[in-house]
Amino acid sequence: MPEITTHLEGLGFPEGPVELVDGRIAFVDLRDRTLRYYDPVSGGVELVAEFPGSPNGLRIGPDGALYVANNGGVWPMPDGTLRFADPQHPGAVHRVDPVSGEWSEYLVELADAPLRPNDLVFDTDGTLYFTDPRNWEVIPDFERFETGRLYAVTPDGRARVVATVDGFCNVLAFHPDGSLLVGLSYANRIVRFPRRADGGFDPAEDWSVLDEHMAPDGMILAGDRLIVTGSRGDEVQVLDLSGRVLERVPLGAGSDPTNVCVAHGRVWVTLGYPGTLVSWAWEG
Repeated sequence: MPEITTHLEGLGFPEGPVELVDGRIAFVDLRDRTLRYYDPVSGGVELVAEFPGSPNGLRIGPDGALYVANNGGVWPMPDGTLRFADPQHPGAVHRVDPVSGEWSEYLVELADAPLRPNDLVFDTDGTLYFTDPRNWEVIPDFERFETGRLYAVTPDGRARVVATVDGFCNVLAFHPDGSLLVGLSYANRIVRFPRRADGGFDPAEDWSVLDEHMAPDGMILAGDRLIVTGSRGDEVQVLDLSGRVLERVPLGAGSDPTNVCVAHGRVWVTLGYPGTLVSWAWEG
């Protein structure tokens, strides 16, 4: 069991840590509806941007900007129920200037349906992929979940549905072989969309069936390891590139680890319900 260090406490519901070029750790907060930077050297924290709705996922784009998945104004509570921002905001992907904090709408509602973006990732060609599990508001009545969607947005702004998937599609990451991995939080598994020669994807197949309690919420590729946060499972798991679990890091009942990054030789994890940012040494 690694020695875990707590860096920040008293946050709302943090999510999506990423390392900035200057070494600071950026993260969003669903409940406080903010983007903040944490400096591991000074211990200082800076409020960078505030949003309507609820910022849910965070990535650095190939242009150096930060991209935020905004689910429209929903965040979970420890009892399994939801809270809603007032007013709600159309689900969107925002582009944020990492220096000024100024943001703009990169993608808002499409013609066929409103969006509820959850998490996002960039492909090597600059295409943005994001998950939309659809009708979050029915939680905890999981039987009423609609079929989720996986979207792609090309650098010129054209958006399309790449695939549909059940089980509350959440986090996503690219495997070194080019296939796309998507975590299904309420199906306790990670599915793989194999890459075709034409650049498209074949239908999903099971890649890693996780422990029954494990709900993949965030994940990051670190060398030849995939680090996965299991929010309802209250632990982080380290997998090899075949989907086999190599290590488990329990974080305690109610810790709700939401997402993860690797920086400064450490694993950084946001814990949703406690509202904390923690880390431990990474030897992967």
